[in-house]
Amino acid sequence: MGYMNSGRWRHIADTYAGLGMLPAEFSLQGFLYDPNPQRNFWWLYSALIIGLLVIFVFGGVTAYIYRTNRKLDRALVESKQAEELIWNQANLDPLTNLPNRRMFRDRLLQEMKKSDRSGKKLALMYLDLNRFKEVNDIHGHDKGDQLLVDAATRLQHCVREVDTVARLGGDEFTIIMGDLQSRSVDPLAAPATRSG
Repeated sequence: MGYMNSGRWRHIADTYAGLGMLPAEFSLQGFLYDPNPQRNFWWLYSALIIGLLVIFVFGGVTAYIYRTNRKLDRALVESKQAEELIWNQANLDPLTNLPNRRMFRDRLLQEMKKSDRSGKKLALMYLDLNRFKEVNDIHGHDKGDQLLVDAATRLQHCVREVDTVARLGGDEFTIIMGDLQSRSVDPLAAPATRSG
């Protein structure tokens, strides 16, 4: 529109206000063109601050959830490891990793029930190593432990995978063999079916 005389427009506004068509002291702010306006960016600054606050809060919540999930994952892994360790300590011999006396008893009861149901025979063998004390006395406990581990491995290779070889303690081992067809079968004479 070009140049506008603000005094002229003020006079027009006052005239209309005198006639009751405009409120008294009607503001011409924003009505007249201003070639050098004062820029007011408060709304932009407010939006940026709110946006940054939202990002900060969202990031904080996300980081908290992430850290909490990591802690829960670690706690779950530690719990499972502890549970596995407790189960192993309760059921396995720590030296040979064979079933211990407790697990041997459970497996024997299971095999006895299975034998009663199926009518098939069950073999239970008890073995101990002759003069094992002399090995410990002459060669030391480390060699004695190695002998027990080797004996456990050899016994496992002499039986089927479904059979149980257990260490009761010291130099005492037991073997449970189920599902045998006849009393006359020599279970240790059959070729080994265990791999390894």
